[in-house]
Amino acid sequence: MFMFFACLAPAVAFGSLLSLKTNGAMGALEMLLSTSICGMVYSIFSGQPVTIIGSTGPVLAFTAIMYSTCQEMALPFLSTYAWVGLWTSGILFLCALTSTSNLVIRYLTRFTDEIFAGLISVIFIAEAMKNILSLLFQNSVSGAAALLSIMMALSTCTFAMKLSGLRNSPYFNKKTRDLLADFGPTISIITCTVVCAWVASRYDIALGFLSLPDKIAPTTARPWLVDIFQTPVWARWGAAIPAVMVSILMFFDQNITTRLVNSKDNKMKKGYGYHADLLVVAFNTLVFSMLGMPWLVAATVRSVNH
Repeated sequence: MFMFFACLAPAVAFGSLLSLKTNGAMGALEMLLSTSICGMVYSIFSGQPVTIIGSTGPVLAFTAIMYSTCQEMALPFLSTYAWVGLWTSGILFLCALTSTSNLVIRYLTRFTDEIFAGLISVIFIAEAMKNILSLLFQNSVSGAAALLSIMMALSTCTFAMKLSGLRNSPYFNKKTRDLLADFGPTISIITCTVVCAWVASRYDIALGFLSLPDKIAPTTARPWLVDIFQTPVWARWGAAIPAVMVSILMFFDQNITTRLVNSKDNKMKKGYGYHADLLVVAFNTLVFSMLGMPWLVAATVRSVNH
């Protein structure tokens, strides 16, 4: 139950951000489906199923940049996204076959792991702050709505931190403290969402809530399978350039996170399988690129919590 909420909240949050960054080309539904299906495939076939895969800040930022680039170059986003994903899948597949992950095991240190984990945390915080503060400068958002949104965001964060801090407090018994600390973020999100909805209704404040389709279907009106032939031939080959960049990003994201999970501090009984893990990620990237759905890789925060 703890991991369900730990995976659900980031999937919804990243899905809503992805919808904003891609102007609705991909949204929360695609993120939820991708997270659930890829998660099941990864847990069954990977070498280290304790690792949790999901969307990460660096991959989300790359997707946003790729969307804006496609808009500037008048290229169809989903089709071009699929070609980049196909190239990326091939590169990751070659890395798995040639045991490139051994370089991570051999040369990276605990310092590298901590720096990477810090980078992920900074991206999380920066993206959240940027989206919250941007409400103050949007003409379509009223001052009351912007103020309420900022207050609720700060309240949610503060309440979650207070609940998590109960683990080391003198209040309640140990079982209750651990329960409240484990589910602190979930309790905080639900409580502040209910309060926010009540305040908005009471004082007639127009807030933008997450919208989902009435049925399991893409966010935009399109078939599930992306028509990859919409992209010009030159762009199909050119997609290899950003694919190299995102492959490096996903390679290190995957292997460093798995390395953190396999740390001796965690006293894991099961051995690692870096190459098998990367092979599963390559397969998922191949399939979900063709479906116009988010690329997923080992998620640092969720994996370490697991």
